[in-house]
Amino acid sequence: FNHGEARVLKHLPDALCDAPLWWSNMIEEKPCDVCLRSNASKLGPTGHLPTDEGLMFGDIWHVSVPELFVGHNVTVGFTHAKTGFVKSVRVRGKGDAHEAFEITLAYFNATARPITWLHVDNAEELKGTKVLQVARAKNIRITTTTVATGRKNRQEPQWRVLAGITRAHLEGGLVP
Repeated sequence: FNHGEARVLKHLPDALCDAPLWWSNMIEEKPCDVCLRSNASKLGPTGHLPTDEGLMFGDIWHVSVPELFVGHNVTVGFTHAKTGFVKSVRVRGKGDAHEAFEITLAYFNATARPITWLHVDNAEELKGTKVLQVARAKNIRITTTTVATGRKNRQEPQWRVLAGITRAHLEGGLVP
C-alpha cells in the first residue's frame, strides 16, 4: 500500500465496505520488503516544483503484460501538487488516457480539491487529442516539461516505487 504507515492501514476496514475486520490484525509495524532491500527510490524530484492547490502532475506507464482479468496494460498516474496524493487508473491503451483523466478529475472534485492545471511530459496522449478536449471543456490549463530534461514531473518517480512494490508482492505470492 505504497509504504503506508501501519497505524493508518489499520483503519482501512473502517473506510472500505469489502475489507474484512481480521485484515487489520495482519498488519505488522515493520518496513516493507522494498524498504528492507533499500531499492525504493526517493519520492519526488530534487529542486522545487510548484505546489499550487489546483495543480496535478500526470504521466503514463505502459507494461507489456496485461492485467489478468480485464487485459489493461496502461496505467495513467496523477500526483496532486499540494498534497502529494497519488491517484492511478488502469486503461486499455494510451488512447484511453482521457478516461483516466476524467475519473481523476471527478475524484479531486469530490474531495473539494478541483484541478485547474495539468502538467505532463510530452506524451501526445496526455497533451493533445481527447485529454485536450476534456481540459478545454473544464477550463484546465495543460503545460508540458522541457524536452530531454528529467525530474520535472512529480508523477514519474512514483513508477519505480510502484514497480518495486509489485515485484515484492509477486515474489511473496510465489506467482510462476
